[in-house]
Amino acid sequence: MENTQVGPFLVIKKVGSHRRHNVYHARQVKQQRDVALKFLSWPKEISVSQALAKINHESKVLKRLSHPNICKLYGVGAVDEKVFLAMELVEGEALYAILRRLGRLAPDVVIEYGIQLAEALEHLHKEELLHSSLNTEKVMVTPEWQIKLLGVRVNRPHRRRWDAVTRAMPETAAYMPPEQLLGEGCTGKSDLYSLGVLLYEMTTGKLPFEPKTIGQLTRDKQTNKVRPVTDHVMNCPAALNKLIMKMVQPNPKHRPYSAKAVALTLKQVRDVDQSKQAVAVEMTKGFSPLNAGKDKTEARKLLGQKIAGQKKTKGPLSQSLPFLVAGLVLVIFVISLITFWPFSAKRVDLMTQANSLMESSKPQDWQDARKLYQRVMDSSDEMLAEEAQQKYYLSRRKSMLYRLDRAVSGLEKSEVREFSRGYLLQKQRQPEEALAFFQHFVDNYDRENRLVYVYDEAKQRLDQLLIDQQQCISKLPEIQKRLAEADALAGEMQTRAAAREIWGSIIDLYGENDFLQLQVQRAEAGLSTFMLQKSEANASESLSTEEIIPPIEVSPPTGENDATAEPKGEPG
Repeated sequence: MENTQVGPFLVIKKVGSHRRHNVYHARQVKQQRDVALKFLSWPKEISVSQALAKINHESKVLKRLSHPNICKLYGVGAVDEKVFLAMELVEGEALYAILRRLGRLAPDVVIEYGIQLAEALEHLHKEELLHSSLNTEKVMVTPEWQIKLLGVRVNRPHRRRWDAVTRAMPETAAYMPPEQLLGEGCTGKSDLYSLGVLLYEMTTGKLPFEPKTIGQLTRDKQTNKVRPVTDHVMNCPAALNKLIMKMVQPNPKHRPYSAKAVALTLKQVRDVDQSKQAVAVEMTKGFSPLNAGKDKTEARKLLGQKIAGQKKTKGPLSQSLPFLVAGLVLVIFVISLITFWPFSAKRVDLMTQANSLMESSKPQDWQDARKLYQRVMDSSDEMLAEEAQQKYYLSRRKSMLYRLDRAVSGLEKSEVREFSRGYLLQKQRQPEEALAFFQHFVDNYDRENRLVYVYDEAKQRLDQLLIDQQQCISKLPEIQKRLAEADALAGEMQTRAAAREIWGSIIDLYGENDFLQLQVQRAEAGLSTFMLQKSEANASESLSTEEIIPPIEVSPPTGENDATAEPKGEPG
């Protein structure tokens, strides 16, 4: 294709290839601008016209992105049934090639690259986009040491892109979080896992788990612990090691709260004092953006667990009763036990199997659990059958939400399609609209003739939204007053710590309430400014101290852990 005309572009040379696309250096003649042309492929069942329509829709979204660390999209086009993206031509070297040449990078370089990548992801997440395929081939480093993130497409949380691959390759799967490999859908925290793998590889020259088969790699990510970075590199800052290990946790809830928190924390690591403790964390007595706004669901579950105690059995029959009555009762009890125990034990066993299947992450297991619950429901009218019925409907709700999270098309039930409108409003954090929808849905839902589990899910969401709204109404004046107080306290050096306490408590208490997001964001902004100011003040104080106290002469370390030692790998 070299030296050929493609629409308004003159193709100069091929600069990259992938199993699903090729990239060329081209010249946009009229604008006198060098660009990169990325030619796409897609599933066979999608026609060229359909593909072009979808790409045009994507371009409208991607053109809005404007960030120094994200490769810019100029437009899309099609020539001879070939659809391509015209993008910014990035001059530099892929991170993959750099690591292959040097082996690993110095920790201070890792931190600088990590900050830029985290800020790029934060920009995507603000636009409700994900990268979802972050790896060393998608990161370019320019001669000015600037990071450029490639491969940005319209990937939405919990949704599969129209041309997404159905099976990952082991080399790219090494960077994917376990939930993505399991097909459970991606979120912003999925990108943070991939970024954690990149930081791990840049620091150590190794992957947390080396590429194997997809199945083995998935099991490793779910069950095996990642070796600490400091096991490989002794001169890695402890704070950086701690952050990376937090980012590659298998459970998304245990990862950092946001890309913004990661970027800010990396800046703290960069500005550590002589005690190797992050300045902002020290000044704020341990408070960190990694602990701000976290999902408290698991903590509430732990605090709210009730240990089911065994029911006390009744005492023996009164000694005053005739011996004959006592014997008769005993005989009846033994006969009943012999007669009904096998059936009762069987039902309990079915319930145990079903409950175990419900704890799985696989939809097929939930479906199998429903069959077992149905057998218990059909075999008895006792309390066990009532419990089985509740679990049966809970399984139906779980499967419904799983399908909605993945935007499964062709849902056969009109009630589910109707419910999905409110579900989407809630996921987009539009609480007033979601509350109004669910209120109307519940008021007009005929439970006798429709699906009970859909109504139950809508009712539960409505009740929670009403609680959140009431909390907003009752607490808003107090929160506004506290925010104003914090703003006033932040204006004086002596009272800034008190402002930090107010902001932190607001984030911790109301971070999950969608009705109070504006107030929470205001507190987060104040807290971020506070920590940056403290970092700058500490840095200035450190400089002043260095002028008075001469530095201690320390011999440079030797051996392969020396950051200044000649890096291993291919010669540059």
